Amino acid sequence: SWILYSYPNAGKWAPKGTLRDEHEKTTVATPKMMLTVMFSGKSPVHNSKIAKNYVKDTILHRVDHPAYSPDLAPSDFWLFGDLKRSMKGQRFQEQEQLENFVKGWLAGQSEAKLKSVFDQWRDRCYAVACGDGSYII
Repeated sequence: SWILYSYPNAGKWAPKGTLRDEHEKTTVATPKMMLTVMFSGKSPVHNSKIAKNYVKDTILHRVDHPAYSPDLAPSDFWLFGDLKRSMKGQRFQEQEQLENFVKGWLAGQSEAKLKSVFDQWRDRCYAVACGDGSYII
């Protein structure tokens, strides 16, 4: 997600019959920052020497994830279950059909749904941290 550094007049209401405040048009050159959250579990690919060195050498900050915690992985507590339910009754003759279905399903996820999943993930991480690493029931 791109977040503009400064866009003070965007979205301000103007009373009927009055002129709206003028504001600078946003362009590719408008200052912005990229807000990125990457989930990194305990899988070997996330913990390879290359991955660890990359995180160490960048501005990324790694927060350790408890081992064997499917209650924290968005793929486990949301993605795979919802995707599986949406596939119920479907038959795919070729891999391309399956790929197209999954791509379409992913593209159909609303911003509100993805925000909800992110919020759940944040809350789950907080609950585990407060519970001294215990599982969420």
